[in-house]
Amino acid sequence: IKMEGYPAPGEPAKVTLLSTGTGTKRALRYSIPADFKAHLEMTMAVEMAINALGQNMAVPATPVKLGADVAVTKIEGDNITFSLPFTGVTWEGDTTSPVATALQAGAAAITSVKGVTTVDTRGVYKSSSLDVPDAALKAMLSQTGSSVENLSSPFPEEAVGLGARWEVRIAVANEASTQFQSAIYEVTAIDGPNVTLKVTTTTTAPPQSVNNPMIAAAGGEMRLDSLTGSGTGTVAVRLDSLVPTSTIEQTMSAAMTITIQGQMVPAKMDGKIKLTVTSAKRP
Repeated sequence: IKMEGYPAPGEPAKVTLLSTGTGTKRALRYSIPADFKAHLEMTMAVEMAINALGQNMAVPATPVKLGADVAVTKIEGDNITFSLPFTGVTWEGDTTSPVATALQAGAAAITSVKGVTTVDTRGVYKSSSLDVPDAALKAMLSQTGSSVENLSSPFPEEAVGLGARWEVRIAVANEASTQFQSAIYEVTAIDGPNVTLKVTTTTTAPPQSVNNPMIAAAGGEMRLDSLTGSGTGTVAVRLDSLVPTSTIEQTMSAAMTITIQGQMVPAKMDGKIKLTVTSAKRP
């Protein structure tokens, strides 16, 4: 699945400068020590409302906290490769929710989840993989995989100053569907290696078949008719670190058609996602 103006899934992000900003300008580049190591915590809270067959179902937010170690394994030219093994998962709130149930089934396997990513000094991803051997975790991590793997914020080629703006476009393919995301970054502060960014996101997906194991097991099919989303947040970057401090809140709306035994059933899902990433001491 492709969309005009966006890279294909797996291809590097497309970065377009919109404004160079004001004042003193410089090219923003990551300068990561070869022995860099850190521990990150990512907290995700997903709230959903689903309507199908005239019935409404609410899935309350269950904050999930993931821990992972980040360590540089190789620096070659402008390319930085780092490993990302997960170290643990905890959750709060209703332990009977679908998210919590899936987590309880796969929590013991979280330490088997490992990622390897290569970025260049602009933060543009060259390659990335996230190995999730446990099926119970795979569905949940499909919502966070791109965020975990895409830790660094891609910078433009050009020198920029305060107020500079650029757009980053990526394609994200997971177990269920392919989505196309745009993020517009704006520099709100620069102080030595510290860069603070405001980010505005939009998400869309063209009509496509959706892989839903539960519906497939019942002999049915699911098709995504439309998907739109938007969000805002802040990202605080250190140019000598691979772990930012960020908070992004997004809303998303999807319309689907489920076909079972020849019957077509429309369904709608509205969701809210809050995602935070921060550096932390390893527990």
